[in-house]
Order: sequence, then structure tokens, then C-alpha cells
Amino acid sequence: MKNRKEVTNLGIWQAFKMAVKSVWSNKTRSALTMLGVIIGVAAVIAAVGFAQSCMNAVSGLIENMGSNVVTAIIVDYSSRNTIKIADINKFAESSPYIASISPFIMKTEVVRGNGKHKTTSILGADEKYLAMDGMEIEVGRNLTPADIENSNKVALLCSAVNNKLFPNGDAIGKTVKVAGVAFEVVGTVKSTMNGADGTDDDRVIIPVNVAQRTLKISSVTMFMASATSSDTIDLATSAVENTSEKAEAEDTIGRVQVMSGNSVKQELDGFKHELTAELKKTVQDFNSDISDLTDVDKVEIYSIDSDPIMP
Repeated sequence: MKNRKEVTNLGIWQAFKMAVKSVWSNKTRSALTMLGVIIGVAAVIAAVGFAQSCMNAVSGLIENMGSNVVTAIIVDYSSRNTIKIADINKFAESSPYIASISPFIMKTEVVRGNGKHKTTSILGADEKYLAMDGMEIEVGRNLTPADIENSNKVALLCSAVNNKLFPNGDAIGKTVKVAGVAFEVVGTVKSTMNGADGTDDDRVIIPVNVAQRTLKISSVTMFMASATSSDTIDLATSAVENTSEKAEAEDTIGRVQVMSGNSVKQELDGFKHELTAELKKTVQDFNSDISDLTDVDKVEIYSIDSDPIMP
């Protein structure tokens, strides 16, 4: 008499042979079913993976920005008025919750050096910009107040530009040209985006007042403001907005669009919620379809919050 283990093994073997026979007798249907399952699972996994990578990238940018930094862009300003650095610095005087202001401008130009050239973003800034933007000097030094005061023609190279022009890492003390003007490289900036083109790593930073003349930009229309602490960021943001409204009413500056790490995070959380809801619906529809075709009950895929997306 066969024992229970032998009977169980026999039953499993019989079930396996029946499954193989069923698949083999319906080869076309089985192949199409498998193809549909593979494509469906791959599509959902790709969507979740893409969403996760996007969220991580944006979250990284928010962290680099800092929890106490406000970025502002002046728009719709009167062409009759030239917005000077002194006008921007008035924002720092508008509230005790604003610790400092860093005006900046930006334009795409070709930078040349060491017999090479690269199209990149030329950023005119001051000595406070790097810290506010979550960046650090790798070799050499940062811009200094003396560079701004004396209009020194000095430059910082971010990693994508440094790697292109000076692959041997010997940029310090060398000369690069921007719009035909020579600048001495005094520092290189640590990479924050893996040295990728078109990112914050793809920039040359020069003194803001020198950049105005070199790039022929009369008005300074962007600035960052640091709050006294992360707890006062909302108060600092309100102060910038209130000051801009007053300036707009006087037709001296114009409307200011303000963005802080907190506001971006709120927008990101809302987008994440909507995206997760759409992914849940997609997985629900997919599980419904797959259960009609196969014996699979459902596919479980984890969301961008590490929670399972389940119907």
C-alpha cells in the first residue's frame, strides 16, 4: 500500500503532466497569454520605477535647496526700469525672518579653455549662492565679497564643465573665456548630479556684477533668500511676497514668483498622491484582466511609498 507521501508526490506529478499537456495542446493561446502577462507586468513595473526615480530626483533637489531657502523670480517687470542688485537687497531689509539675499542671473554661452569648448549655463552670483544652493567647493576657493566689490574676473567650474575642459583635473589657475572675456579659474564645485550635462553640474559661476557686463544683462531678476531658520521659512516667504506686491504697485520691480522647499514638497506630495491613485487603478485593471486569462489571483507591486499598490 502506498503511503501518503507517495500519493501526494504522484498527485503533484499528475497535475504537472496535465498542465504541460494543456499548455502544449493550446500553444498559440498559451503563448499569447504569457506574452500579455509579461508585457502587462513589465509595463506596470516600468511605470512604478519611472515614478520612483522622478520622485527621488526631485526630492534630492529639494534637499539640496535647503529647508530654509526661498527662490524668487521677478516677472512682468517694467522694461523702463533696471532692476539693480541694490533693489534685490532691499528684500533682506523687509523682514527680520530673512537672514540674507543672494541675487543671481543666468544665460547660456560657450565657454572656452585648454583648447576645448562647451556650451553651458553661465551663472552670475555672489559668495552666498553655493551654500544656499546646497553646493560645495571641491578644489580651490569660493567667490568672496572682494571678488564682487572689485569686479574680479574669476570663475568656478562645476563638474561637467571641468571634466570637459580640464579632464586632467588641473583647472585651478588656468584661464577660461566667456563671451570673449578671460576669467581665472579659482575653484571647482563638487558634483551633485553625477556630472550630467544640462543639470546644476553644467555651469560656470562668475561674480554677478561681472556677469551683467559680460552677458549684457541689465536687470537682476532672480534671487535666493535664506530664512533665519527652517521654522521661519513660511514667514520669510510671506515677507518676500509682501515686499514684491508693494514694489509691483509702485512699478519699481514687478511681480515675483516665490518658491520654497516647503511649497515644492507640498506640490510633490500632491502629485505623488495622484500618481499612486492612478497606478492603483492600473494594477486593479491589470489584475482583473489577468484573472480572466490565467489562474493567477493578482500581481502585487509596491508603490513609490513602499506600500503595496492593491485593488
